[in-house]
Amino acid sequence: MVEPTLTQDAPSSAEAISILHRKLGMDYREILRLSCLPLFWFRVDGADPKILHNATVTVVRSPERLFGITAGHVIEQYRSDCVGGALRVQLLDEVLEEVRVIDSSVKPDLATIELDEALVLKTGRQPLSLWPPRLPQEKCGILLAGYPGTERLLPQPLEVDWGLFTASAATRTVTEDQITILVPRDPSVENSVPPKASLGGISGGPALGLFTEPDDGLSYRLSGIITEHPDYSDSPFAIERIVATAADVITASGRLRYKRSEEG
Repeated sequence: MVEPTLTQDAPSSAEAISILHRKLGMDYREILRLSCLPLFWFRVDGADPKILHNATVTVVRSPERLFGITAGHVIEQYRSDCVGGALRVQLLDEVLEEVRVIDSSVKPDLATIELDEALVLKTGRQPLSLWPPRLPQEKCGILLAGYPGTERLLPQPLEVDWGLFTASAATRTVTEDQITILVPRDPSVENSVPPKASLGGISGGPALGLFTEPDDGLSYRLSGIITEHPDYSDSPFAIERIVATAADVITASGRLRYKRSEEG
């Protein structure tokens, strides 16, 4: 893929929120869908196996390699669950013999894992290949995706159907470490979070910043990885605050480049 030349400009929050309601939005929904996978695991030593935890993995291809990105706390939870016995781990319908971690950290809350070309091909996903990641501007457009646990269906044991959450939103604050995003909980907005919904499971999902090109075209770039999603299922708040960890600390090798403020 030819990498577009990006400018410092970006769509406004109003423009961003309307994007997924236009024909262009269908294209971006498909980009979001193709760029991530549900990750989940369960024990298989019981008669009725139940999913212990689930998250999202963003699939990327840097100039050096193919790999997946998720939140660091997801890998910590996986390692903790491994202590209790053998697990079956899946990415969508594909079983992972093991989770091969390239790098992982709780600060920044990121982890990278090895992915096989054949596995990604079987899932039908297309890795994000515009590199390197780039931070967006404040109060400008950003696209989000992930697989909430509340949106999964279990037609029968060991089978899972996943529903994908997507949103076109606006960045609230952008620092060198993280991006905060506001998503309105408005049932009349097609792409918003349903009222009383929980977003648990979208950690590891992509946050794609929107940028304009010199010819006034719209482009996107991986800007962050979703790492926080407060559960307002029992709260009267009308706005969901989502946090994405800045993705520009991820190198082309899949290793994490620690910023000076996070060292030591």
